[in-house]
Amino acid sequence: MLQFLFACAFLIAPVAGMVYGADVQAAAEAELARQGFSGSLLADKAIRFDESGVAMIVRSVRRSSWRCSAG
Repeated sequence: MLQFLFACAFLIAPVAGMVYGADVQAAAEAELARQGFSGSLLADKAIRFDESGVAMIVRSVRRSSWRCSAG
């Protein structure tokens, strides 16, 4: 049962990102501006809330392979 719930979380996260991601991205950028930070801070750090599940996986694989090769 616990494994099923864990798997559901991985299935729900990309769907939530596609549905609510653009709104969350705009809210995060507005909050950064409100706190006096640059609006491009999220883009500079490659943080996106409106990605699909495939993009999340590809980004994770790239980061982990970069860490392994950087060393």
